[in-house]
Amino acid sequence: AAAPNSERGVETEREMERLRKDLRKTEEKANFFRNQVLTLQRQVSSMSSPIMAQQDASALPEELGRLRQDVASLRQELGEERMQRQSLEIQLQSFRNAGFKDPEAVQSAVQSAVQSARQELQGQVDSLRQQLSTTQQQLLDSEAKAARDARDGTSTSWTSAITVPAGSFPTLMDSPSVSQAMVVSEVFGVDRPDFKSPTGPHRALIVGCDYPQKPGTIRAGIVDAMQWYRFFQSRCGFLERDIRLLADDSSQVPVESFISSRDNVVRGLTWLVSNCHPGDQLFFVFCGHGAQVPVYASPDKRLCECALVPTDCIEGKENPRLIRDYEVHQALATLPSGVQVTLIVDGCHAGHPLDRTSDHRFPAIGRGHVDYDKLRHHPVLPRFFELPQWRCQAPSPLALSLLRCQAVLWHACANHQFCVELPIDESPARGIFTYILMSAILKVDISAPCGHIFQEAQELTARLKGRWRLQQEMQFAYCQATTEQRPFFRF
Repeated sequence: AAAPNSERGVETEREMERLRKDLRKTEEKANFFRNQVLTLQRQVSSMSSPIMAQQDASALPEELGRLRQDVASLRQELGEERMQRQSLEIQLQSFRNAGFKDPEAVQSAVQSAVQSARQELQGQVDSLRQQLSTTQQQLLDSEAKAARDARDGTSTSWTSAITVPAGSFPTLMDSPSVSQAMVVSEVFGVDRPDFKSPTGPHRALIVGCDYPQKPGTIRAGIVDAMQWYRFFQSRCGFLERDIRLLADDSSQVPVESFISSRDNVVRGLTWLVSNCHPGDQLFFVFCGHGAQVPVYASPDKRLCECALVPTDCIEGKENPRLIRDYEVHQALATLPSGVQVTLIVDGCHAGHPLDRTSDHRFPAIGRGHVDYDKLRHHPVLPRFFELPQWRCQAPSPLALSLLRCQAVLWHACANHQFCVELPIDESPARGIFTYILMSAILKVDISAPCGHIFQEAQELTARLKGRWRLQQEMQFAYCQATTEQRPFFRF
């Protein structure tokens, strides 16, 4: 009798393990929808921030109040689901503690409890899926309505779903010392003779800046850009016609390239997003300085926006020639659903080029006085740039604008940190971020989900922190149209 009981005990344990796996799958599915709900909650709650609260009620769709209540309700339901799952785990532990004295009774009790919980969880998941779909559709309807209003002349931003009326937050737009029109994406969609029209479904725009003979000179911007150039050719099968390379030192570039000026970066973005169709895969890589751009100043406050620094930045003198994160967003906003976009920024202050859901200005980050001439020969060089003579620039439009394409952003560090380049192995200098990200991609697999690659990159960063005393932490973000499960590259 002992042998049959032992066999039944083994079968019961196997059945419990199978049921636990099913529960984990259901939990993962519920977590996925919970994350989607949290994303929507952040988008909706951002519309009621102190800045937004000052605008007229008529400027926001009436539906937003109801959407906030819907999201709060979904969050409450998810909390109840979590408590029920914990209760089930306690029941399973009590079955294990019982020692399987009566395997058949234990198996029956486990099956009954798990089946009941599974049905309840699945019902909640289905309900969440339906409510999430409804909430997303309502947001999209609001965006479409605002776009129609813009075409009718009742709004001023062609990418905005919701715009903030003039005067609702402090700007310098009324100051005679600042230009009344910020030069942003008016050039997108305009044909330029410098770049041939793209034809393939895969393409990459790669920018490398070393800023030779200028303040803020670095050593590895072009080195990193060339690493990505070879990566896309050898690992992704890109042809030369699929890649546009911008650099500011032709002696380091053995292939055709253009100068990495602001105008050419904008033209390159135009080329990158032109004539795209669902299934296309686009890459934008920038290796060089990032900057915090002052857009508001008062005696007790200074607000900034994020920007990339092209090689002709200082030619603007007090009004630097930069590429705002908002300009990158406007380029991506022209893409249809189904296009896969990957942004890679090996520099500071990558900003928020994906979904624009709130006021992305931030208090200025104190870097102290930076003497770029003294840094020139230091083995470790930071990748941020700013000059004290920069004047306040016109702020980017404050608007809700969600991308339709499946875009992800990899960038070198959090906004308050700074990333560096330093000697690695036999190379005189490499960007830490490019080294870690490329190593993680090659170890995991180029077609692996971005979330897996990010996890591997974090583990590699942890191992290297002690060796290099790293102060930077890689950042990964994705827009509402995709998830962290999106593959880095699809063959």
